Amino acid sequence: MSRRFVLCLTLLLASLLPGAPAGAVVGGKPVPPGQLPFVANVTIGGSFGCTGTLVAPQWVLTAGHCGSLTGSLSEGLLPSPAPLPASAYALTLNTVYASGQGGEHHTVRQVRVDTDYVPTNGVGNDVTLLELDRPSQITPLRIVAPSARSSWLPGVLSTVAGFGTTAQDASAPPPQMQVARVPIQSDAYCAKAYPGGLSTAVDDGSFDARTMLCAGYPQGGTDTCQGDSGGPLLVSRPGGGIGLVAATSFGNGCAKPGKPGVYARLAEGPIRRFVQSVVPSALAPDPPSGRSCPRLPERLSFPLRLARGTRATRVRVYLGARLLRSYAGAGARRLRAVGVRRPHHSRFTITIRVRTSAHRTVVIVDRYTGCREVRTRREGK
Repeated sequence: MSRRFVLCLTLLLASLLPGAPAGAVVGGKPVPPGQLPFVANVTIGGSFGCTGTLVAPQWVLTAGHCGSLTGSLSEGLLPSPAPLPASAYALTLNTVYASGQGGEHHTVRQVRVDTDYVPTNGVGNDVTLLELDRPSQITPLRIVAPSARSSWLPGVLSTVAGFGTTAQDASAPPPQMQVARVPIQSDAYCAKAYPGGLSTAVDDGSFDARTMLCAGYPQGGTDTCQGDSGGPLLVSRPGGGIGLVAATSFGNGCAKPGKPGVYARLAEGPIRRFVQSVVPSALAPDPPSGRSCPRLPERLSFPLRLARGTRATRVRVYLGARLLRSYAGAGARRLRAVGVRRPHHSRFTITIRVRTSAHRTVVIVDRYTGCREVRTRREGK
């Protein structure tokens, strides 16, 4: 099911809407005051609705089913990019309290549901962007750059947060935002947990790695829950700080063994392109590409610097783990340096292993990472 409660909005909307989503974290703990100020408490029609993340000064990202007029396919409804009216929304930032105490309050000017939030995509593309009435004073949290992919590989412990219930059958949310840590799982694991079909009774939706990722412990116990919809899945960035990778979408129950939470994949793929088309500033940029680095020569040269009277009897050159070339005999004895054709990418490792006439081995390792080169040399028997 989508991570939401069924609540009444208004008499005007009651005949059109499936109800307002709401938010929660199971197995977490209360967020201390002052932390996670960019997490938004979203209300719809005056009732608690969803969680969201401030991704630009005037934009909050939440779930597609939190913005769609027609709801979620995992609830037996037909998703569509047709939005709820902006006047139905209010949200609060910079507070951990569900009451909004001490927070920064906003109304919404515009609701933009992902244009591909349609039945043919199942429960995928589950993202909505809410334009605020004015820029927030809070520092936004941007979506991580594609180059930060290593920060959200399977096994990485991520952080999820949201307002709302702390158990699947709870009738009301706690008074304070909850936070928990859950490991990101592989796409293969997620696909096995949600193999296909759209029946709420069976698995609540099928996993699509293009627009989803999942996170949770195999034994269950910790998870997002009803209405955490749109709340952030956060990771530590390689250069320090935290970044936004995904947004809570759906799951089979809450914290069940073998049924991890499923999240809209923001950091790459179709959803990232949608966000870029509406709010480009929500995306963290990639660091400068290799093209902006000092240009490497087409052939790289590695001096051997052998002891006087010593010659190389065998030379092996590797690119990563792959053997490129091997020299032996008279040709190797005349070598003063080893030349290697430069690979046509900016991140690579060249290893040169030299066996000498003194029955010793010289190893030169040269690592190129973007604009940086690190060369090491060691000698042994």
